[in-house]
Amino acid sequence: MIEKKQGQYLDGFVGTFAEMPVGNSPAYINSLFTFCERKPGDPVTRIHIMEIGNPNAGEAKFKRTSEVAFPPDVQGDFPVVMHSVDKYGLIFVISKFGYLFVYEAANGYLVY
Repeated sequence: MIEKKQGQYLDGFVGTFAEMPVGNSPAYINSLFTFCERKPGDPVTRIHIMEIGNPNAGEAKFKRTSEVAFPPDVQGDFPVVMHSVDKYGLIFVISKFGYLFVYEAANGYLVY
């Protein structure tokens, strides 16, 4: 939405910006926006990792989505803190009840 100078509302909890390589070229640094979202009426929380701005020449805009796997015995938990570590390509999410989730940004995989 940068090119159009528009905003967009998100049904989300936390977000962070990152500058890290996630495409086919490790020398190109992608500008990423990451956030956790839970749509109304949907019990599943998802983490979205998406490129903002212009992608590397010849590549499509980067976007990954993964489910945040809260333990089944925990009701009402939601993300409260998100932090990216650009050097290692990781995204950390901490929930209200103290659960830590670590995602690898290039693939959106849950690492821990």
